Amino acid sequence: MSATKAIHAKCLDCCLGDRKEVRLCVSKTCALYSLRLGKGNLKAIREYCLGCGEAGWKAVKNCKQTDCSLYPYRLGKNPNRKLKLTEEERKDRANRLAQLTLAQLTLAANASKGARKNG
Repeated sequence: MSATKAIHAKCLDCCLGDRKEVRLCVSKTCALYSLRLGKGNLKAIREYCLGCGEAGWKAVKNCKQTDCSLYPYRLGKNPNRKLKLTEEERKDRANRLAQLTLAQLTLAANASKGARKNG
């Protein structure tokens, strides 16, 4: 099931299976409200799960509501999307990340030097 379908299923469950009630929903404080008729959003699912039961990420991670349509998406990741990378692709991505991190650190260092000169 896609994130969009999972959100729609959760909204239908909340509205006792009545599609018209989903369209007419007035619960604007619900994290899924703006998505009830359209595209799925993993961040909204994550926020909904945080507000569902006990507060905190540990409660979301250890959720026992496996029959919930949002359960597979509760951690903010799409379980249907799995990258299959070769070892070479993994190394290439790691190198690019290291270069990006180094560039960001260099920019931050240069910015702090410039701030000291101007300050």
